[in-house]
Amino acid sequence: MLDCFGGCAVGLKVFVSPDAIPAFILGLGIGAYKDKELGPCLRDTLHLSKQKGAPAAAALRENSVKASQKVKEASLPYVAQLQEKMGKK
Repeated sequence: MLDCFGGCAVGLKVFVSPDAIPAFILGLGIGAYKDKELGPCLRDTLHLSKQKGAPAAAALRENSVKASQKVKEASLPYVAQLQEKMGKK
């Protein structure tokens, strides 16, 4: 296992920065204190991300279907060749 500068462990151990816990608690406190100011901003942001993300998701879905059809058509000769080999054995 390789140890990084600052004590982070690379490997199977879970990395949690010692600064992350106080930062999380501080963020929760600020968010709770400024709820009335931050709430509408966050709601608008989430609403816009859903509104703008829906067309992008639809375009991604359409392009992925087209790409999968191309891959399927390109792989059919290889599949037939493998089926032929399997049938001979």
